[in-house]
Amino acid sequence: MGSRVPLILAALAIVLSFLTPTAAKAQCEQSATFTGSSGQLLQDIGKERSSNLGLAVMPAFSCPAFDDWTVWGDVWNRFDASGLRLNETDLEGSITKSWGPVSLELYAAYFDLPPQPFRQGVVELYAGIGYSFDFGWIKVKPAIRPIHMIGVGGLADLTLLRARTKVEVPNFMHPAVTLALEPSVTYNFTRQPGLPEVAFRPEIALHYDFSDQVRLSLAGKAANRHKIIEGGMTIKF
Repeated sequence: MGSRVPLILAALAIVLSFLTPTAAKAQCEQSATFTGSSGQLLQDIGKERSSNLGLAVMPAFSCPAFDDWTVWGDVWNRFDASGLRLNETDLEGSITKSWGPVSLELYAAYFDLPPQPFRQGVVELYAGIGYSFDFGWIKVKPAIRPIHMIGVGGLADLTLLRARTKVEVPNFMHPAVTLALEPSVTYNFTRQPGLPEVAFRPEIALHYDFSDQVRLSLAGKAANRHKIIEGGMTIKF
């Protein structure tokens, strides 16, 4: 692993350790998400990682912390359906806070890329700033996200800027159904052969709340000309 990776992960662990005593006293929410997809995209850089069917599982937690901040983390594993081969593991963590309609998210992650665990991958850091509009029947949240990716094991660094608008329509034709749209574009400041300067990465999804604990989802995602379909189920504990 590159020398920068343990330093970044250690910094994230230290931040979370300061938040944990406060968060432990509050009620945390745990969940598990299971998805099946027709492929895998690297949406921010407009590329396709895998064209094979795949299965993924993601345990996650969200805890209130000090001064109305929220701590969130997950571990995401995707298995290629051809032989159920593990082709990526993501370790993600963030802290978020809202001031009325304004929100801030500070995020750090390590995307591990087999077949060399913790020897080849990407460290991603970003700060996301958003503003929410709630019109009752529709919720709109534009946001910007400066992103820096640090390559490990020979992969190059990247600096990106993502702009997106998240649109949610609750009670879409049924009280338990939510329509979600997310037009999004990422600009790549780091010119590299084989990578597009601009990546268009729109998403559309239907969510069905089967109960307070179970949500079913069907989504379509794109990264420039690459497209996938994804179905999933999230269970809260």
